[in-house]
Amino acid sequence: MVLSTLATATGGALLLDLVALVGGTVHTMEPGAEPRVATVLLDGDRIAAIGEDIELAPGTVRIDVSGKHVVPGLIDCLVNFDPEHDALYLASGVTTVRDAGGDLSSVLALRDRGIRDQGPGPWLLSAGAVLDGYPPASAAALAIGRVEDVKWLVGELAKAGVDYLSVQPGISAEVYDQILIEAAAHELEVWGPRPTAVDLTHALEGGHRGFFALDAFLPSGVRWEFVLPIAFKSAIEQAAASNVAVVPVLAGVERILKEPADPAPELRYLAPAYEALWWTDWEMRKGLLSDENYRKTSERVDGKRDGLARELLAAGVDLIPGSAAPLAWAFPGRSFIEELEAWVGAGISPEDTLRAATATAARVLRIDDERGTLTPGKIADLVVIDTDPRESMAGFRAPEVVCVRGMVLRSDLLADMVEAIGRSQDVVREENLRPIAIELPELPEGDLLMGGQVSTRSLGSRLSSERFAVVRRLDGSLSFVGRMVIPASARYDLSTIDVEQIVVGGQLSEFRVRAVTGEEELVVAGRWDAGRFLFRRFLNGQSIDTSSSANRTEVINMDHLSDTITTALVVGQIETDRVAWVSAFGALYEPVEVRWEIQSSETGSRMIRTSEGGLMEMHFDARGMPTGWVRVIGGRQSATILEAAETFGGAGLPVRFPRPKPVEAGAPAAGGPGAESPSAGAVGPPAQGSDLEPAETESGVADGPESADEAPRESGSEDGA
Repeated sequence: MVLSTLATATGGALLLDLVALVGGTVHTMEPGAEPRVATVLLDGDRIAAIGEDIELAPGTVRIDVSGKHVVPGLIDCLVNFDPEHDALYLASGVTTVRDAGGDLSSVLALRDRGIRDQGPGPWLLSAGAVLDGYPPASAAALAIGRVEDVKWLVGELAKAGVDYLSVQPGISAEVYDQILIEAAAHELEVWGPRPTAVDLTHALEGGHRGFFALDAFLPSGVRWEFVLPIAFKSAIEQAAASNVAVVPVLAGVERILKEPADPAPELRYLAPAYEALWWTDWEMRKGLLSDENYRKTSERVDGKRDGLARELLAAGVDLIPGSAAPLAWAFPGRSFIEELEAWVGAGISPEDTLRAATATAARVLRIDDERGTLTPGKIADLVVIDTDPRESMAGFRAPEVVCVRGMVLRSDLLADMVEAIGRSQDVVREENLRPIAIELPELPEGDLLMGGQVSTRSLGSRLSSERFAVVRRLDGSLSFVGRMVIPASARYDLSTIDVEQIVVGGQLSEFRVRAVTGEEELVVAGRWDAGRFLFRRFLNGQSIDTSSSANRTEVINMDHLSDTITTALVVGQIETDRVAWVSAFGALYEPVEVRWEIQSSETGSRMIRTSEGGLMEMHFDARGMPTGWVRVIGGRQSATILEAAETFGGAGLPVRFPRPKPVEAGAPAAGGPGAESPSAGAVGPPAQGSDLEPAETESGVADGPESADEAPRESGSEDGA
């Protein structure tokens, strides 16, 4: 009763000076230590003492755990981190997670102790961003095509404070080798799948520290269905002689063979994008599962993988567990327990499995000075379960108590935290259907040609909404202005991005982007001057860097999947098909030069192939309104749809590239060609919910696709990890 009252007063997480867990069987996981009944004394966020006869000071909060088992907090060594999943990991006893790389700017900030304690959430290690070749496996990957770019990029990641480097299979051999060299120079380890461009010997000799999954050990050109166990003998010997470690992901095949419940209750606790991905995965494989040969083949593959894991472990190779959550049907937290159970099912003892998930994982990840064992002086990360972990992993499915950095969470409080995620996602789903009211930033003086609002969606989730306007300035130049709003999520602040691109004589003359998230303001400005494009970045009003290029930028590209609609409007004003220089923005909004191959289609749209391996299709109507914009990169898709449009009595701003004449011409735009446009400074577009017209084209319906599901697909493209 006292504990519940105190926990409620602190928002659920109890952090007191002195807490004693009394009467439980303590599994310290220290070398040679046998489990014993003892008291674990916590002092703040540290383990103060472990013993049978500890004298407790007055005021110590005593928690009776008699008959239960006390073990170190679990370490999930492979996740795709999402801060919205914090409570899901803790509810399964996972107190540390290692992220394989995602959104560089956000994930590194989320490692901050203050942010980790707010939820609270598990301790976070991260690669920051995954490194890949072209096309990248995901939109957030940093694609590297040139060896000369590696030194700078790895240096920037090192300065940002990443915990290690993560690579994908698509990276070239030359770039991969340089990554290994630069990583060693910065004392960073390289992890990830073995690049397909190199063999196992090459990777091990280069210093690759750890592999994700077991595919690295397959002989070149041989698939799991056909490989014989004897073929792994040399690879096992090489691994044992090196310092390599492996995250085997043994539950992956079992998950593929399992039919999900419908409805799937766990999806309530995940964002709509995951829900769409997971059901898409099921639609792709449910037909395969009706094929008995497919099932039998998959089961044989599962047996081979289990056997390889056992052989590697027996040879002395460090195996550490990782769930790969939240890939399809890998529910954060629970899927890690399923991974541990898959280890036991593969013939690895429960005790060895637990050691791999605690002491060994901490040692391999170089955090064993603070975590991994129950040792006085270390961080107070521990779990109390009902069952003996030497016999089964089942107790981790419903821990009695989880202690993360000294904060004590009982099962009822963990359940409340998980339910809070469900309620939060209920709100997200409701908000996802509502329009976002957006006011434009201040417009330059001139004639207002057209305006409107768009939204960008991917996998059922709204990525952003944007209000835009096009103004012909007093000097005759064109100003493309937008305000993009990226909605807040359960753990991310709302972001507002103001954009202006100015075109003079059909060419981009200057641009300015201002992004505001919380209390931070980041500004990027570019201008063509004296034969060079000049770039400057400002953070909270202070200049942070400048750069320049002799290549004339023709348009900006802020994001692979959710770009500003002003970019499509500018592309509509590029008169001829060609390869154009584009200023793309990196993870920290640094301008990066890329090239777009722009072609006009027979349907009047513009097709774009990017140097990063992406495909785009932009649709316009007769007024020049961007009625749809589809993007595909690394297996991910998104679509921007025009929701409201207005030409203010004029003809709009028709595109400059040739468009075919429509078979059936619709009604002309109100006011017709030559109609006088209102003054932007005096009128401006009406606010959301006013008299903006529903978006239409010549035929009365949207030109563009209705959803991202209608995006064009490049042959052979698959969803990235």
